Amino acid sequence: MVVSPQNKLFTPRIIVKDSFHDTIASIKGANIKLPLYPEDREKFIDPKLSIGRVEQIEEKMVHTLDIKNGMDFSRKGITIAAYDESIQRYSSMEGKAVFTAHAIVIPRVDDYAAITYLTAYFYTKSEEIGKIAGFTAIKDGNTEPQYDKLMDELYLMQEVPPDSILFIDGPLIGGDVYTHMISEHDKFKERNIVPVFFVKNSGSNLILNYTDITKNRYNSDIHWASSVLKAGQRTSFFRYTDTVNSRNTKVFCYLKFFKGSSPVRVEFFTDVYQTHSQLINDIMDLVLYMLICQGDPKNAQIRPVAVAEMYAREIVKMIDVKDIMRKSGVTPTMNEERGFEEGE
Repeated sequence: MVVSPQNKLFTPRIIVKDSFHDTIASIKGANIKLPLYPEDREKFIDPKLSIGRVEQIEEKMVHTLDIKNGMDFSRKGITIAAYDESIQRYSSMEGKAVFTAHAIVIPRVDDYAAITYLTAYFYTKSEEIGKIAGFTAIKDGNTEPQYDKLMDELYLMQEVPPDSILFIDGPLIGGDVYTHMISEHDKFKERNIVPVFFVKNSGSNLILNYTDITKNRYNSDIHWASSVLKAGQRTSFFRYTDTVNSRNTKVFCYLKFFKGSSPVRVEFFTDVYQTHSQLINDIMDLVLYMLICQGDPKNAQIRPVAVAEMYAREIVKMIDVKDIMRKSGVTPTMNEERGFEEGE
């Protein structure tokens, strides 16, 4: 059981974004009705493809982790925090509503302390709808939902106590949005917070694409990692660097925690890996220990992050999204009516 020391700076509560109620009120009262005209063809925005370099930075390819050391490390009085979020989306022809509950938890002796942050946005490319709705909702492009989510995520992370190890569900974000995480990382360093990014169900091909060790034998990086790892082992760390913008860099490895389970990816900012090199092995042992504590080979998640996800899901369930959107007058997409999730 991972237990963090009591911290008076971390007060459990729900934080509601200042614009949350105004956004919901505006959506409900919008009565959006515009004539619909079919487009000649669908338009897609091709993402910018960065050119990267990947290099193996440890001599040994496979490293065996020490679960007992991970357990001992968890009992040394370190503060462990975990972040996750839960999202409800509603897709309409006029735009998309996104309601998000962000959660940070800290393990305590008998329970978890949690702070959650509730946000609401409506994204549309239509200036006319923005005027009808009476709130700032015009978002031209596909990156804004990702940007807003990251900014809200970073806002909540200000609540993380100093001298903490912060586990974040999800990868380091690439592209233009990544630069905002880089700038926030300077604040993490000032408060001696070590962010650790935890990725499951990865479709990444960085190792396949940028090294020759796999020789086109595998479908994905996790396919390769699964073939070389036994339970309780990790791969060598690799460093990725964007050759266009060298500030876009990270260090990552793959870890296998149960026999037959899909490997997970653990990522660090490159300078975190370099600055805290003495801690990295302890952190990786801790990750294995917390994966085993969670005890679910079909759900690769460390326990504190799984609890953060539970908190976020329960909070976002409090929002009756369909009722809010029904009162707005928007027309749901076919997939929305059929209950299918649509991508960003």
